[in-house]
Amino acid sequence: MRDHLKDEAFFKEKLAFEDDSIREFEELVETVVRERGEDDPGVQSGYISLSGFYFNKLLSKYSAGDPLEEIQDILPHLVHLMEKTWKPQAIESYDYYLETVSLLSIGMATPS
Repeated sequence: MRDHLKDEAFFKEKLAFEDDSIREFEELVETVVRERGEDDPGVQSGYISLSGFYFNKLLSKYSAGDPLEEIQDILPHLVHLMEKTWKPQAIESYDYYLETVSLLSIGMATPS
C-alpha cells in the first residue's frame, strides 16, 4: 500500500464502485450515441463522468499499491476521454492542471 491512511478494504470497495460506474456509464453513452448521435450533449456529459471515474480508479489503484503495469493499462482509456472532454481555453480553472500533473507523475512512474 502506498496510502497508509486507508486500508485494503476501503480500496477494494472504492475500486468496485468505480468499475461498476464505468460499466454503467459506458453502456449509457453507447445507448445515447446510438439513439441521438455523437454530438448530443448527453454524450459529452457521459464522457466527462467516465473521465472522472477512470481518474479516480487510477488514483485508487496507485494509492492501494497495485502493480504499476495495472495502472498503466488505465492510462490509454483516460487519455482518450480527456481528449474528448478537455477544453484548453478553460484557463479559469486549475482542475485541468492538477489532473495533468497527477497523470504525468504517475505515468512517469510506470514502466514503458
